[in-house]
Amino acid sequence: MGREWTNGPKGCTKAWESSKNGEARAVAPRRSRFFSALLAVVAVVFFALAVSRAVYDITSPADWPFHVLLRKSYSLIAFAIVGYLYAEAGAERGRAIPAPTAGIVTAIYSAAIEVGQRLVGSTEGLLSNGIDVACGLVGGAIGAALAAVRRRLAA
Repeated sequence: MGREWTNGPKGCTKAWESSKNGEARAVAPRRSRFFSALLAVVAVVFFALAVSRAVYDITSPADWPFHVLLRKSYSLIAFAIVGYLYAEAGAERGRAIPAPTAGIVTAIYSAAIEVGQRLVGSTEGLLSNGIDVACGLVGGAIGAALAAVRRRLAA
C-alpha cells in the first residue's frame, strides 16, 4: 500500500492510499500539531512568569531608570511570540488567522494575565492594566503578521 499526495481545492492536500486490491481511497492527511502544542506550553509558561512576584522583581527593579518601559517592552515581545504561535497553529489546521484576530485573542489572554496578577496581589492600576492589554493586542497582531510573512516566503 502506498500513498500518493495531490493538491486539492484551495491548496488543501489530499492523500490517496491504494489498498491491497488496488482500489484508491482518500485518507485525511496527517497534520502536524507542533505549533499548537508549542503555543499551549508557551502560554502556560508565560502566564506563570507573568503572575510571579519574584520574576517581576528581577525583571523590573524600581531603581532602574525606565523600568516600566522596559517591562512593557518585554510584554510586547512575549505577546508577539504568542500571536506568532497562534497564527502558525491556525495554519496547521488549514485556517489563516488574520493579524487583527490574533491581536484580539492575544489581548484577551493578556487580560486573563491581568486578572491572575490581581489575584496574587498586584497593585498596578487600571491604566497600567490597560496598557498591558494594549501591548497584547499590538504584540499579537505583530506576531501573526510575521507568521503570515514567513508562510508567504516559504511558499
